[in-house]
Amino acid sequence: MSKRRYTDLGLYRRLVTYLHGTKWVVAGLVLAMLFEALFTVTTLSLTRPALELLIKNRLTDVTKAAEKASFELAPPQPVGEETYALRAAGELAGSRAAEELHGALAALLKPPHKWVILDLSQVHRIDESGWAQCYFGRMVSAQRGVKLTIILPQGETNLHGLDPHEWFEIYPEGAPPAVALLTTKLKDVPVPVLTKKHHTGWISSLKAEFTKRTLPYLERLQDYVMTSSENKFRLLGLILGAMVVSALCMVTAAFFAGYLSAYLGNLCLLRLRNHVYRHMLTLDMEYYNRRAVGTLLSTIMQDVMAISGAIEVLFSNVLKTPLTVVTLIIAMLFISPPLTLLSFGVAPILGLLLYGIGRKVRKISKRVQEIRAQIASIAEETFSGIRVVKAYNMETKEANRYERESWNVFGRTLKTVIAEELGTGLVALLGIVTVSAMILAGGYYVLQTRELSGSDFVLFILFLTQVFRPLKGSSRVIAKIQRGMAGSDRVFRVLDTKAKIVDDPSAPELRPVQREISFEHVWFRYSAESHHVLKDVHFTVPAGHVTAIVGETGAGKTTLVNLLPRFYDPTEGRILFDGVDIRSVRLRSLRDQIAIITQDVILFNDTIARNIAYGMPDDIPRERIIEAAKAANAHNFIMRLPHGYDTVVGGRGVRLSGGERQRLAIARAFVKNAPILILDEATSQLDSETEALIQEALSRIIKGRTVFVIAHRLSTILHADSILVLDQGKIVERGTHDELVKLGGRYARFYEIQFRQALAAANSKGENSAE
Repeated sequence: MSKRRYTDLGLYRRLVTYLHGTKWVVAGLVLAMLFEALFTVTTLSLTRPALELLIKNRLTDVTKAAEKASFELAPPQPVGEETYALRAAGELAGSRAAEELHGALAALLKPPHKWVILDLSQVHRIDESGWAQCYFGRMVSAQRGVKLTIILPQGETNLHGLDPHEWFEIYPEGAPPAVALLTTKLKDVPVPVLTKKHHTGWISSLKAEFTKRTLPYLERLQDYVMTSSENKFRLLGLILGAMVVSALCMVTAAFFAGYLSAYLGNLCLLRLRNHVYRHMLTLDMEYYNRRAVGTLLSTIMQDVMAISGAIEVLFSNVLKTPLTVVTLIIAMLFISPPLTLLSFGVAPILGLLLYGIGRKVRKISKRVQEIRAQIASIAEETFSGIRVVKAYNMETKEANRYERESWNVFGRTLKTVIAEELGTGLVALLGIVTVSAMILAGGYYVLQTRELSGSDFVLFILFLTQVFRPLKGSSRVIAKIQRGMAGSDRVFRVLDTKAKIVDDPSAPELRPVQREISFEHVWFRYSAESHHVLKDVHFTVPAGHVTAIVGETGAGKTTLVNLLPRFYDPTEGRILFDGVDIRSVRLRSLRDQIAIITQDVILFNDTIARNIAYGMPDDIPRERIIEAAKAANAHNFIMRLPHGYDTVVGGRGVRLSGGERQRLAIARAFVKNAPILILDEATSQLDSETEALIQEALSRIIKGRTVFVIAHRLSTILHADSILVLDQGKIVERGTHDELVKLGGRYARFYEIQFRQALAAANSKGENSAE
């Protein structure tokens, strides 16, 4: 297994490689997400003119939109007993300036104040809204009994009908009363510094250009609205209709974004699972010897499924959320850059919070995946060995072992849930705090500086809440990503595990053996830490000969024949077919020439016909399958089954007896018709009658083939051309049956023991029959 360290970015890059050939789908997805974000902003933005119509009886403040200069109003200064001075500069034009002056006059023109002096001498221009505030001051001064004196700019002689009265005076700047006030009471009152409005940055420039181009149309609509209530209602209906159309477009874009996200996610998952499965089939036998079947199943099922969560959020959140948030932030910048930048203050806190959650979940999820693999191994071992479990009354203990690990997963999973929910709550709290802070800051811009209108601020808050809507679930998204990364870490470690025995496409094909198969001083051990299983094995088998290999359990018999199809490669030495090292030829061509019948028969959950024809082309004639079954003495019992050759045998052939499974395996070897045959205790599960029939069939099929036979029952190898006796990995005896019996060594002892056992069994059977 690879020990390479993986980063989240590196893992995501590798996952994205499984989307090859889908660039147009990805482009369509990005486009759909972008349209969804744009129509979201459009739908929310249409609430502003609707609110303006309903609350202020206007579509928008045209005068404010056309503002090009600033208006500054200094704070009121006391200049005598209950006397206050207000000095202004700039242009008293537009709603902001009018509203600011209105608020100041409303606050000062009331008891106990007795006199308010409003100095407009430094004002360059007064529009209708400014004169309206002067009218307002004149009216309020009379109602509340507070004297108001207004000093107009130089040269402003048109009083616009503002006739003086007992509580109201108005003078041009050059008039003697105005000069007297300016040189006495207002002498020490500072004139406000005029700050001209000038657009800084591309956002302000773009906003100004947009206002300039749309202003004529806004003025026309404003005139249309002010004509009658019916026009106002019609325009309101049009705005709401546009909002519905925009919302429909938003939903449509969201549908396509969701569908394409699911398509890409499932495609990536499908390709990844297929790649993992295909890669695992190429790995060496050594890899499988070191791992339980349950662990392998957990990798290809549970670990890959864990990755599906990370793939899902890759498109639905990781890609979509930034697009949506950026679009909303741009819209917020158009409304108020200062408020938008102020709202970014929570970003570092949010980043640290999500980073902490991610690390915690990643660590726990990795351990959970490992425990789940152990649980899968427990279940697989229990079900495979269910007969032993029941025979030893171990059901309760095995169930307890399974439950103990399941509770372990349960507890660790709850820890990830705690981290997710805590993160979700904290993000929601952070959002509320941010919105509250923005309302407080917005109050300053709306009520004090009047840079924002109430409807603009409401729209800003709407955008801000939409920003936090996807961010609210960011802790769950991070948890999904980290669970997926824990799974992908395990999966990619498998994918990065390289097979030591690989097929070289440029290597030559192996021709059928014509002369001999040679083992030249072969040594073998399963790992660098283990001892040698085979030690200096050296022998030659002529083509077409039958070679039997005998020895005690653990002598290395199965290991020796496993070197022939290159399940393993020798640690030292080499194996030659007609003088050609089998490591220098195509692996497929080597294995095409070898058929194997093992003691532990493997049948697949398929029909009998397909199990017999396993490894052969799909169009193999049925007659060939039937012929092989007859040769293996399997045809008769197959025809007694409900569906004959189309009967499904179940997983590992559970619906068949041991002898029936063995005969199907022999039939499979007959179908392959390979020139080299390996029989590893192939007749061990057959009764005497069936064994005799199979031996007769084997004696026919082995003619002209090179056969390696591993047998404990020496009666099955009496006629072998050569017998090798292995002991602790070494060949200690070799020869024919008769030669080895005469030698009086290990083989002779094995034979004598088995002969006595057979004789005792025969005598026992005779005595039982006599009784």
